[in-house]
Amino acid sequence: MSRVLPAFSCSLSFAFASTFVLALSAAACTQNTSAAEETVTMQKTCVKTACQAIDEIRERGCSKCRAECGSLDGCSAAEVCDASCSSEPCTADLAARCDETAWTADLPTTATPGLAQACLDSGTALDARCDVTRTPEDIARKEATCNRRALILTEAVLPFYACIASIGCKLEGVDRCAAPPSDFGDQVCAAIDARCPSHGELDGADLCERLNTAGALRKPSMLEAARQCSHQPTCEDINGCMAGWWKLLQ
Repeated sequence: MSRVLPAFSCSLSFAFASTFVLALSAAACTQNTSAAEETVTMQKTCVKTACQAIDEIRERGCSKCRAECGSLDGCSAAEVCDASCSSEPCTADLAARCDETAWTADLPTTATPGLAQACLDSGTALDARCDVTRTPEDIARKEATCNRRALILTEAVLPFYACIASIGCKLEGVDRCAAPPSDFGDQVCAAIDARCPSHGELDGADLCERLNTAGALRKPSMLEAARQCSHQPTCEDINGCMAGWWKLLQ
């Protein structure tokens, strides 16, 4: 049984430390069903056509030819590399053919009230107590991260941010900030097992544990999107859809 997915990330993304990130991941979150939920629909789209794939191969060949020619005395890249660097019109058939697909979705547009500010405040308090100075770029990234978290997490995460603001600079006491995991992963894994007995590229117990953690504080619409992935008809689509879902959490 093997199931491998991109690493789960439910951290504050303050680049504090890898240990901190893992601890924050474990603290991510309890489902809130009281608020009206937007729909998050996972969709498979073409991100690279056959024409684009051919162009990439041609560009690599052209660059290699020019580099090799440039290292030789008297070599004219314009003459020697003409075949490698010349492009041909793409046919309608190749333009319509997809070479690479990816799964994605639009995030909810309604932010959980107070969550972005709580996220910012917890990081700012920790920085001040630990004498950490952030660059304007760091602050901008932190603000973007917190705004994104407000779109995918419920208000049940607020006690977590309050807790994080009080931990030690060396992460003392961070474990007490973690919320109990949900059974969301067990539910999704059962659905995947029913459709993909060989589990494809997914990593069994690790996947279920990560999903149980992820399910604790994610908005119901985000959890429903993962359930959509578990019900895809093929193992390939299940793998691709779940990989895309994890990226939405970054």
